Amino acid sequence: MSFLRLGCIAAALLAVADAAMRLTYPGRHQPPDSLLWAFDSSREASLPTWFSVVAMAWLGRCCLPLVRRSRWWLLPAVGFLLLSIDDACQLHERAGIALAPWFSGFGVYSWIAALAPLCLLGGACAFAVMWRTLPAGRARSLLVAGFLLLVAALLLEALEDRAIASGLTLRGIPLFAHTVWLEEALEMLGPVLLLGALEVSGPLPAAVAATPPGGGLSGLEPAALQPAP
Repeated sequence: MSFLRLGCIAAALLAVADAAMRLTYPGRHQPPDSLLWAFDSSREASLPTWFSVVAMAWLGRCCLPLVRRSRWWLLPAVGFLLLSIDDACQLHERAGIALAPWFSGFGVYSWIAALAPLCLLGGACAFAVMWRTLPAGRARSLLVAGFLLLVAALLLEALEDRAIASGLTLRGIPLFAHTVWLEEALEMLGPVLLLGALEVSGPLPAAVAATPPGGGLSGLEPAALQPAP
């Protein structure tokens, strides 16, 4: 079974377990010492959170071999590794506290007002590098889908403050709980689809070996990630 299929199944199962914990009355009223809280992604050490962290870190790791042939691959490699570290250490939340005096009052979290444009710019550059390299077809479709899910997750987090302030509920459960669950589910599935884009393009070691020398972006052509004959 391919990593893409296994990753999607694992992400879906964790998302369902997370929903059962946060979007149902029995789940929300589990005893504090219940092991089921491990599936609640609102907690720092939950299984869904660490799935996202590991998937994003592995994605960055899989991009690193291609840096040997094109320095442009540092953009996605370092970017995904930084996102993994940020998710594990909650660096964006700490940055938001420090930036609050200058970036509050925008209707979103202060870190989003300050850092979201930079994240979007970095994501666009990483997308361009990967789009240029990956072959047309399924790989590029997975690439687009993966980035769209991550952008949607960022958008949901940007709207999080408004969801809290709205006071709306769905089936008696705050709207905020639903949007955060969806955001976490997208953050699990997004990197899995991007890893799938690399997987269907061919083995990475073979890709590096087949890539013609060159330091620029033109040093990586779509055929470079095709499976070796």
